[in-house]
Amino acid sequence: MRAALRAFCAAHCNGRVAVYNASAGPVSLTADVLGYDTTAATGTGFEPVGPVRMLGLHRVHAGHALVLTVAGAHHVPAQGVKAVAIDVSVSNPAMAGSLVVYGHGARRPGITSLSFAAGQNVTELVVARVTDGKVDLYNASRGSLTISADAVGYYSAGGSDFQPADALRVLDTRTGFGGAGEAILPHAAATLNAIWTDALASDADVTAVVLNVTVLGDRSAGALTVFPDSVLYQHGITLPNSSSLPGTPNIAFRPGQAQSNLAIVPTGSLVDFYNGSTADLQLAADLEGFYTG
Repeated sequence: MRAALRAFCAAHCNGRVAVYNASAGPVSLTADVLGYDTTAATGTGFEPVGPVRMLGLHRVHAGHALVLTVAGAHHVPAQGVKAVAIDVSVSNPAMAGSLVVYGHGARRPGITSLSFAAGQNVTELVVARVTDGKVDLYNASRGSLTISADAVGYYSAGGSDFQPADALRVLDTRTGFGGAGEAILPHAAATLNAIWTDALASDADVTAVVLNVTVLGDRSAGALTVFPDSVLYQHGITLPNSSSLPGTPNIAFRPGQAQSNLAIVPTGSLVDFYNGSTADLQLAADLEGFYTG
């Protein structure tokens, strides 16, 4: 199985990061640098939005690119946007392959933003440079596929600074750690309480958190959606207005497979994890970092 995953890594005193294979066999991997965070005054800051639907379901043919206008759309300013963070979903691909997301009109880079098998639904968090207010989503497979996308934030001269955290476990439904209780019921949500209180000073102005979320023990196919807490749920029970869930899930999963993805969640105090499957779901979440304004 092929997979493309995003990672926010803290480079310590030697300027290096480690990639550890925790499986019982060898793996092959490649790594691409999408950007870096620095304490220098130059660069850009992150401004969270939504999540908001940026692109509805759209079929893209093999070897073609869809041009997505992000500047000036859905709470993203028309000027000054250098990059965008979007949850991109590929569904019903006719053949195995990959999707490449990059600045509009630029030379297509030799990277993989998402990879997928034939018929596999996949969602990944993608950070892409914005050129002329747009990004290109290129179908590098030999068959057609359907794409959708939600924006979770953008990078500009203003905005928040990223503060890395060394993969701090903040939630595990198997043990009840994080206040989420037990397994998440079908079509219900777990709520994660103030996850940054142990990592930050009480006066920190947190605008968004970066979570590495892993689905565990899934017994049916489905999707997990991570989003800022709202009035959608009370004690894990779905309320009537749950149709206002973000359009693009964060993780699409199959039975019996552990699946991970990064999620950037604009937040005030709580985060919700919605189980869009027909069976109970176990999950874990690690805090990779946070943005402070």
